[in-house]
Amino acid sequence: MISGNVQGIMKAISAAAAGAPTSAEILAVLEALKGASGNCKVWEVPWQDKNRGRLSTLESRKPNIFGGVLGGRLGLILKPTVGRPGV
Repeated sequence: MISGNVQGIMKAISAAAAGAPTSAEILAVLEALKGASGNCKVWEVPWQDKNRGRLSTLESRKPNIFGGVLGGRLGLILKPTVGRPGV
């Protein structure tokens, strides 16, 4: 699973295969996988990238560092910065 925003997923897929899906198709797949079970379930993070875009990853990659602190709400306060690597 590729983690990130729709544009990043499109770029990664187009580098690996010809005929990359459109952003609408990627969004539809991500929405469908939010309701999946098991290893394919997608989690949309509660913060946005620097361009205010939606970010998604696998549910299994959801951070749980503050899971027991304030019912996990501390993670919403301490939002990480998301951007290009090395920037």
